[in-house]
Amino acid sequence: MILITDSGTVGRVVYATAYHHGAVGTNNLIRVVVENEVLRGYVYQFLQSKLGQHQLKANIYGAIVDHIEPDDVKQIFVPIPKNKATLESIGLPALRSVELQEQAFIEQEISKIELAQCGGFPNEVDPDLPRKIHSLIEPLRPAEVSSVLALEFKAHVEKWRQETQHTSSMTKMIAHPSYRRIMGMGRDALPLIFHELKERPDHWLVALNAITGEDPVPADSKFNEAVEAWLAGGEEKGYLK
Repeated sequence: MILITDSGTVGRVVYATAYHHGAVGTNNLIRVVVENEVLRGYVYQFLQSKLGQHQLKANIYGAIVDHIEPDDVKQIFVPIPKNKATLESIGLPALRSVELQEQAFIEQEISKIELAQCGGFPNEVDPDLPRKIHSLIEPLRPAEVSSVLALEFKAHVEKWRQETQHTSSMTKMIAHPSYRRIMGMGRDALPLIFHELKERPDHWLVALNAITGEDPVPADSKFNEAVEAWLAGGEEKGYLK
């Protein structure tokens, strides 16, 4: 869900994640529940925009401490794109960024535990930290974590195919924003890229090379042979089932 501060520093927008599981909120938070995952990411991003913030703060009241009410949030006009691809291009990266932030937090906390265990600074580490880390990792089941990435990947693939279908320039294909975004997904996207390459062979070899740093293709190979070489490597390393 999305949380909005309604008192003091009004209008701060937070995306609730597994980190907040079990936390007790104050009465100075307004919950915004959006069932659709992509739409939730879009709304989260919009509420942080200049237009979203202007609407959130339009009805502030209070002589000393600023306040807004849930009814004020209900009145916010959120323009939702009719084009699904546009909606996904905004909502999915927002969700992905939240996931990455949470994963980064988990890595940082695990690092603290390791430092404490090797005799670093045990007094500065919360003794309850291992349990907290477990509670964070438990809700992040692989299927749930990868679902956002898979949706974003699919949206970028379709956009890339549609907007480059009439070009024969490899340079333009690779330079397309969606192709570059897919490369930016890194190793997490490898199973998706290999699956796409297997189902609809296309120019994903550059992306695979950029992400893995490998090139299993023999010299003077034709395109079909290069695809087969990459697929064989993908199956060997478990990216294809």
